[in-house]
Amino acid sequence: RGVMSWLANPIGRLVKAGVLKVLSSGPVPDHLAIIMDGNRRYAKQNRLGSAAAGHYRGFDKLREMLFWLLDVGITNVSVYAFSIDNFKRSDEEVGALMSLALDKFRALLSDPDLIHRYEVKVLVTGDLSLVPWDVRAAAEELMEATSGNNKCVLNICFAYTGCYDIGCAVDR
Repeated sequence: RGVMSWLANPIGRLVKAGVLKVLSSGPVPDHLAIIMDGNRRYAKQNRLGSAAAGHYRGFDKLREMLFWLLDVGITNVSVYAFSIDNFKRSDEEVGALMSLALDKFRALLSDPDLIHRYEVKVLVTGDLSLVPWDVRAAAEELMEATSGNNKCVLNICFAYTGCYDIGCAVDR
């Protein structure tokens, strides 16, 4: 079973509590990186009907995990959300991922709990020139709206790859 459904059951909740206890009992890391992987597999295993449904569930679980991490004092979180390699997927799936990004960037703008209570600054990094203009505009608006927040940083890696990023750094 997928991690998302597993964490929703009683044993999963106990494991979550145990992990949080371990994190909070010793030195808490300043930064944690999360690779968003397995959402298509989760959708297929749970017969959700489309990969997009798995991606939406993955985002919901990510948001929940962010609260856990912030509650134990992790102040920098990087989420590897959309690699440039993901553009090789079907047009339907890429379109669904762009719609998800647009929806969630806009939703984060008004998220009173995550953005405002925790004063999260959101940085969307990657080559945003590769994504549709509305997704890019929503990402830029989110970054501008949260630029004054300074308690936590959420780095959303979007339209990135290691090789591409190294090439850009060398060109500068």
